[in-house]
Amino acid sequence: MRDPSYEEYSLLPKDESSAGDLDGGYREPRSTSIWRATKWAIIICTLLILVDIAIYLRIRHILFSTDLHPDELPIQNPYIGLDELYSLTDVKPSKFDPLINVPILATQISRAEPDKAFPVDTHQWLSDYGTLSPPDRNLHVTNTINTIVQFHILDWGMEKCAITVRLPARDAVLPHEYELKDTRGTIRLDICELEATRPLNSLDLTWKKHPKCFEHVGTIDARVGEEVKLEPFFDCQSGTFRAFEISCSPEMPDCGVNVWSNHNDTWGLYITQYQTV
Repeated sequence: MRDPSYEEYSLLPKDESSAGDLDGGYREPRSTSIWRATKWAIIICTLLILVDIAIYLRIRHILFSTDLHPDELPIQNPYIGLDELYSLTDVKPSKFDPLINVPILATQISRAEPDKAFPVDTHQWLSDYGTLSPPDRNLHVTNTINTIVQFHILDWGMEKCAITVRLPARDAVLPHEYELKDTRGTIRLDICELEATRPLNSLDLTWKKHPKCFEHVGTIDARVGEEVKLEPFFDCQSGTFRAFEISCSPEMPDCGVNVWSNHNDTWGLYITQYQTV
């Protein structure tokens, strides 16, 4: 029987896990450690979200605070370095024949219907591959109807231009209507350049709303069965848009012509571009 007056001591277990607990001292409970890591993760994620929101608000402010319409963005030159190449070196360019530049837009306006926007691309048709828009352009001028055409000058180094009118022979057989009102085989047409340095919206082209003329280019005597160029030629910088209004000349106010270009022949009004390098 154990004597209560004596103290007894017992040895601690000698397994490694117990010894490690004693050597490492006090250890934080596992649940507290997990909570602390979770708290820092939440703080970091919150900061990242706030940074993303700040960046989004800044970009939104920049985009919506500008008054620049997408149509007013500057048109960049795709022919980078060609000006320097040919101006600073003795490189001899190849020679190219004049090329034909057909209008990207051709539509009509009428003083008799000042609020009417004439339809464009009326010859489009539905094929097995979808809707196709042929490169048909209409030159239609009478004593009440004028034609507006717009060109996109694309080719670099072909920057001397001439307004050209080509009319079929009187008895020509064409796939589209062809009307000609004249007395001596010549139609006098006035050409006026419009204030339009950007692509025109055909829905806004009415007699009342179309761009105004800022320069009278000249009067061309279009002859039946011939191609006639308006002189003098003018500079046409690559990358620019040029728009013109065609009307009856005051000397022939009751003129009349209605002709369509087609995929085989270019009739009506177009631009001939000549090499300048």
